[in-house]
Amino acid sequence: MYEKILVPVDGSEHSHLAVTEAAKLVKKMGGTSTITLLHVNPDIHFIDTAGIDIDQIDDLLEKEGRQILAPIHQLLAKQEAAYHSIYKSGDPAEEITAVSQEFDLIIMGIRGLSTLGEVVFGSVSHKVIQTSACPVLIIK
Repeated sequence: MYEKILVPVDGSEHSHLAVTEAAKLVKKMGGTSTITLLHVNPDIHFIDTAGIDIDQIDDLLEKEGRQILAPIHQLLAKQEAAYHSIYKSGDPAEEITAVSQEFDLIIMGIRGLSTLGEVVFGSVSHKVIQTSACPVLIIK
């Protein structure tokens, strides 16, 4: 039914719960689905980069993304769920929505790491629900 499942991951507890639920769903469906973990590095503003060599920023962001996904890779390996990871930079909601056409289902946490941004701009999960090309399962 859901062959390709997208799970956005930001290192929050809710994104970890979403990965766990995705692995359970894959197992219930006979293990034929593939999970794609998506980590989006948010846009960096000039003030955020003070003291950092501009050429190192991409490397630092990729390293951070890999550190966030390392424990999740271990979890999925134990669950014997087929998965792979992709890394993007930009606005998380926009990047998730942009790739949603390639998937049958998105499973994501209700809240991420940024609570102030959610209050001011609205949550990433809310934006994805409104703009996604596929169904979205929200985990709380």
